[in-house]
Amino acid sequence: MGSIKKKLTKTLRKITPKEIAPILPFIAMAIPGMGFASNALLRYGLPQLLTAAGSARQSGDISLMNQAMALAGSYAAGPNAAAATDAQNAFAAGSPQTTMTNSGAYVGPTARGPANLAAANIATPSLAATNPAAFAANNAKDYTAFLKNNPNIERSFMDSFRENILQPANAGLNDPFSKKGLMTIGGAGATMATTDYAKKKENEMEQENEERMGFIGDYYDATEAMKDYFVNQEYSLEDVYGKGNIPSFLLANGGRVNKNMGGIMNTGSIPQTPMVPQGMQLDGRGGGFIPMGAQEKQDDVPAMLAKNEFVMTSDAVRAAGGGSVEKGAQKMYDLMNQLEAQA
Repeated sequence: MGSIKKKLTKTLRKITPKEIAPILPFIAMAIPGMGFASNALLRYGLPQLLTAAGSARQSGDISLMNQAMALAGSYAAGPNAAAATDAQNAFAAGSPQTTMTNSGAYVGPTARGPANLAAANIATPSLAATNPAAFAANNAKDYTAFLKNNPNIERSFMDSFRENILQPANAGLNDPFSKKGLMTIGGAGATMATTDYAKKKENEMEQENEERMGFIGDYYDATEAMKDYFVNQEYSLEDVYGKGNIPSFLLANGGRVNKNMGGIMNTGSIPQTPMVPQGMQLDGRGGGFIPMGAQEKQDDVPAMLAKNEFVMTSDAVRAAGGGSVEKGAQKMYDLMNQLEAQA
């Protein structure tokens, strides 16, 4: 069943123009009351198809709630929905009849007694006789008083549902261009259209969240890979510069190499000197470690950077080297060279 629904949804979504999809629920609710939809296939089948097409094109899924509303509308437009309840039949049988005489005059619902009717030259059947439900609706106050004065007449839940929901809907759906018809069709159609729109927005939000979580996952994987790369490798100054080529400002203990200090591979454009000449600015566009400056996090080294470059903090450099800025810088140089080779 699920695969059939998916295939139908895919087909309807493909063939339904997006421009008309929002109005299809309104058309689906109007069709059952149209004269051409007198047979069951058109009254029930066509609204179901149009409702499904609108939902599929708008939200990418067929809304079962909308299908149920369209089905209820088809039933409400049929003759069974207009059938009078026992209470309405009893009210019509015991009330003065509203009818037209051959002179065009009406015998109104406030008339009482057979003498009034006998005096009229009746030319048409009475509304009470032909449509007790409509007669009760047209004389609502009298019908309410009748029910109050006759507590022995029982009205079930279905009787109330028929009188308050089905019969008014039947009157509106079968007169679609009347005020009642427009309100009935418009109200039901708007509810269905709103359901489709809400589902569409929900799908868009879910897609955006999935994309956002994908980006976060990619970033997490990249940072974990970077951390693993930095933590699991060991370097020394001699590994970086070669024996006898270590810069003097990195030497310790009278010029002896301390291999535990780590090292720095200067492949960028920043000179590896302990201080910046007065009035000059470092060219950081090629990347590189910044060993000069008075103190970390003081932003006292003037430098030029370029668009889309990324600068690590001193804490990140030190963490990458396991507490050594030299080791951390070397690992970042290696990673930078590796990534540049892949660009």
